[in-house]
Amino acid sequence: MSEFSSLTVSGLNCYYGKAHILKDISLTVSRSEVLCILGRNGAGKTTTLKAIMGLVRPRSGVISLDGVDLTRVPAHKLFSYGLSYVPQGRRLFPDLTVEENLRISPLVRRGNQEVIREVWEIFPVLKERMRQKAGTLSGGEQQMLAIARALCMKPKFLLMDEPTEGLMPLLVSRVLESIGSLKARGLGILLVEQRIDAAFKVADRVLIMENGRIAHETTPQQLYANAEVLLKYLGIKR
Repeated sequence: MSEFSSLTVSGLNCYYGKAHILKDISLTVSRSEVLCILGRNGAGKTTTLKAIMGLVRPRSGVISLDGVDLTRVPAHKLFSYGLSYVPQGRRLFPDLTVEENLRISPLVRRGNQEVIREVWEIFPVLKERMRQKAGTLSGGEQQMLAIARALCMKPKFLLMDEPTEGLMPLLVSRVLESIGSLKARGLGILLVEQRIDAAFKVADRVLIMENGRIAHETTPQQLYANAEVLLKYLGIKR
């Protein structure tokens, strides 16, 4: 595998009906990197992830992974190229156990037990609760399970939509620790967040979206020090 492995989006434009939702979006995520997209509600963050995952069809632009054009690849086939997705809201099967939620993965169904062992290693608390129904887990544990389920696809790149949403501070910290662990294992992560503190803790680079465009690119350190940008694009006073 090339050390320059990357997920690249170039000139992406998406519409909902006649409404131009994404406007010339371009970005690159490398392996072992966390790229965080920030922005107000309605800026186009979630639509960007959905477009990459084939859930929203782009009008123009190119999505590629390691130079392979994925723009027209159906959503259900993208995992075989190394892409996986943790949607907003987790979308677990609450009446299935933790283990059953993981065994839905095609790779696990084919008998790849190494995938499950790796997930238990990353999330030991899930192994302890493997027989417990997903709907009875805490919010943080449910989010870990959603991430673990995506990892069962053996991705090179993981897209995550607001994984800390609705969590208490302690559980937020645990989820962010897991993201750091995945980065250390070589995954490239494209993270959409509302919590700016989460971006400060885990991101290597930050994109700020406004009205369907990438309005600003920066690092967490530069963003933290830039009161003007924080106020203009995120409405945060410092």
